[in-house]
Amino acid sequence: MELRAWLSQPAALSAPRLSESAPVGVSPAMVRLFGASSEPARPTVQRLRLRASFVHSDPSRSSALIVVENARPRRLFPGDEVTPGMTLAAIHPDHVLLVHAGRVESLGLRRNTGEPRP
Repeated sequence: MELRAWLSQPAALSAPRLSESAPVGVSPAMVRLFGASSEPARPTVQRLRLRASFVHSDPSRSSALIVVENARPRRLFPGDEVTPGMTLAAIHPDHVLLVHAGRVESLGLRRNTGEPRP
């Protein structure tokens, strides 16, 4: 029931959405020419928890449920501010990418112990 309530929250209008295919600071044209860097993002050290990610074929319609410091989960979209100075950049099935202080950080879903890895 809680999940249904979170999903029914209206989406707040936010800053322009970031393209999921282009890393921060790199133009989409450069990515098309040379490809994106395969360097993985470092895990965030912020007190955040990813509860769920909902990936849509249109990246701007993807959303994630993120808990900040044990508060109620918030439904966020790419480009939304997670905490002051931290923006949600991209949403993937098992993690999200955040931009904090000009660096890309990742926040993954927690796995239950004993759950097999894909």
